[in-house]
Amino acid sequence: GISHSIQFIKRYYEEIKSNPLDRRQAAENTLAALSNPVRASLFTDGLGFLSLWIVPLAMIKTLAIAAGAGVLSLYLTVVTFIPAVLTYLPLPVKREVEREESPNIVDAILKSLAVISNHSGLRNIILLLFLGLTLTGIKGITQLVIGDNEEGTALLYPDSPYNQAEKFINEKFTGVNPYYIFVEGKEEEALIDWKLLKEMDSLQNYLIKKIPEIGNAISLVDYIKGLNCVMNQNNPQYFTIPENNGTIAEYLFLYSISGFPGDFDPVLSPDYKYANIKFDLKDHRADTINRTIEATQQWIKHEHKSKKADFKLAGGLIGTTAAVNEIIRQYTFSNILLVFALVLLRISLALRSLIGGLFLFIPLTFSIILTFGILGISGVNLTVETLPVAAMGIGLGIDYSIYIAARIREEIIRGKGNPNFSAAIQNALVTSGKAVFFTGMVVSIGVFSWIFSSIKFQAKLGGALGGLLILNMLSALILLPLFVMIIKPKFLIQKDVRYS
Repeated sequence: GISHSIQFIKRYYEEIKSNPLDRRQAAENTLAALSNPVRASLFTDGLGFLSLWIVPLAMIKTLAIAAGAGVLSLYLTVVTFIPAVLTYLPLPVKREVEREESPNIVDAILKSLAVISNHSGLRNIILLLFLGLTLTGIKGITQLVIGDNEEGTALLYPDSPYNQAEKFINEKFTGVNPYYIFVEGKEEEALIDWKLLKEMDSLQNYLIKKIPEIGNAISLVDYIKGLNCVMNQNNPQYFTIPENNGTIAEYLFLYSISGFPGDFDPVLSPDYKYANIKFDLKDHRADTINRTIEATQQWIKHEHKSKKADFKLAGGLIGTTAAVNEIIRQYTFSNILLVFALVLLRISLALRSLIGGLFLFIPLTFSIILTFGILGISGVNLTVETLPVAAMGIGLGIDYSIYIAARIREEIIRGKGNPNFSAAIQNALVTSGKAVFFTGMVVSIGVFSWIFSSIKFQAKLGGALGGLLILNMLSALILLPLFVMIIKPKFLIQKDVRYS
């Protein structure tokens, strides 16, 4: 909301300078000039958030609805409330208007950016830098890893009391990260089968040897082997699975009438149809999870022979984390493509030009590539908290390009005869560009403040999103004018274009 409000106030001061005695006319002129771009901007903001609805995670869906509805509701406050209030407020005094319009260091910086756009040598340097950073970003994207890369919960820092306690427990005990493999029998008493139990035993031993992070494993197999050993005078040689289904059934019956009710519940269903194999892991890092799941799948593919049951993955923290990582893998870039498509469609319809929509996406695409490239190069893995970054960044970042493009077009149309792109760019940068600069800084600083949060999830999201918003702002101020001077797109000249 602050982004659009700054644009309105900045334009209001410009109109007051032209109509110093008529605040109503100034407010009406402000609304007439900005209603179309603000409508397009707010709609794309909402689309960015609402696109997260496709992600099958309850937390992300809630964010999509709450943020999307909140952004769209800004239309009422920005487009109707602010202009209405301005008609009742006293006119700014002349000194205040002159101070606001007087040149300062920001104006000097923005004018220098306009000079870059007009100077062919400087343009070429910026283009080479743009190309180099884009290629670097693409290389960084190839290095992205999905999932956590540290022990403990990703919500907190490694030195938090919770993560320190978990680290201690993992060092001294078998591990606090459970991994369940579900054994689904095809009929009742399917688990009373020595061949199937030997397969379960084989899987346990295979994973324990293959994955060093596994601290312990337990299943029905361990109960049967223990009972067989006890029934044979505690002879260690009999700590095996008896190759007789009747013997296994007897052991289960004897234990059920002598033990406590529910003793078998963690590993076996009452009808002997379903069973669990539980593994305790020392951590749930992405690499550990991937190796564990892959090893399990390989064993099932090559060693599972029994027709009485199927082995299904996967439960516990390891299983749910693996599922979340898979969702991130499937939906991160598909969500980016969806947001791109929706926003591109909306902007193209607003401009009545597909080329115009693609044109405004040049700085935005660069920002997305560079942001995710930096994440990859710096070793920041893609997790749930980074999933909304692209959708939020695209929806919010396109605003800057819309406002600057709209002002460039307005300045071109205002001129007589041949379009003067150079003058239009300079005027656009010191007016709408100035508002974009302050908006980008204010919003980014607010988001960057999350970095100081004791919650790692919030700090990580703040760093990524704040960086993306800064890049969007810089791209709109530097790249968009530069490409306008090079391409001189027709949609900025056509008088019938409406940001509707």
